[in-house]
Amino acid sequence: QLAAFLLSLEAPGSQEQEQVVYLTAVGGAPFVDYLAGFLRQAAAVRLPGLVIACMDQEAYARCEAEALKYGGGRVFCAAQLEGHVVLVKHALIPVLLSAGVDTVWIDFD
Repeated sequence: QLAAFLLSLEAPGSQEQEQVVYLTAVGGAPFVDYLAGFLRQAAAVRLPGLVIACMDQEAYARCEAEALKYGGGRVFCAAQLEGHVVLVKHALIPVLLSAGVDTVWIDFD
């Protein structure tokens, strides 16, 4: 699913343009309550792509719902229900870099 999301972000017919994705992680109270605002702001500043590692089921459900409202197809909610945020961060960054995507980590808090 992540690979399909990354392909959907590419500009049609443009193979030379750099692809940038922003990556963050969210889970637990009170952070899930800020997902809607975070996604609204991401849309306002026109982030080219945003991957949100959701650390629990509530975060994943809220991310999916809010991404439909504010994501415009530019947000991927990844269910990362096991492991510490540091482990998830250091697992996802190399995956994105290996796909040829410049990756920027944003601390959600």
